Amino acid sequence: MAVELSRTCSTNDAVTIRGDRARRKTPTVAQLGRCQPSGLADPMKITLLLIVGATVVAAGIFAGITSYSEPEPNYATVVVSRGDTLWTIARKVKPGIDPRKTIYQIKQMNELESVNLKPGQTLIIPM
Repeated sequence: MAVELSRTCSTNDAVTIRGDRARRKTPTVAQLGRCQPSGLADPMKITLLLIVGATVVAAGIFAGITSYSEPEPNYATVVVSRGDTLWTIARKVKPGIDPRKTIYQIKQMNELESVNLKPGQTLIIPM
C-alpha cells in the first residue's frame, strides 16, 4: 500500500514519501517539523477564506433584506369639513395634478361607493 505525503519545506525542496522509501533521502523528524503543508491546509488561508465567505454571505443577506423590504406607506389623513368634496380635497392635497386620478385613489383607499362625504368623516389620502 503506497501512502503519499507531499510537503513543501522552507528550503523550497519538495519531499515525497512513498511507503517506506523516500524519493530523495529519508527526511529526519526535525526536517518534517520545519515543513509546512502545501495547498489549503495552511491555517492563514483557511481563516482568510472563512472571512471572505462570511462577508459574501452577509452581503447577500443584507442585499436581500434591502431589496425585498416594503416601502413605507405614503399617505395622510384628512377630516372632512362642511362643504368639502372629493374634488376640493384632491386639489388641495395635490395641486397642479388632475384631480380625477387623486379622487379615484381616494375612493379606492377608503372603499367609497359614492362621492358623497359627511362632515367629521376621516379619509386616507395618497401622497
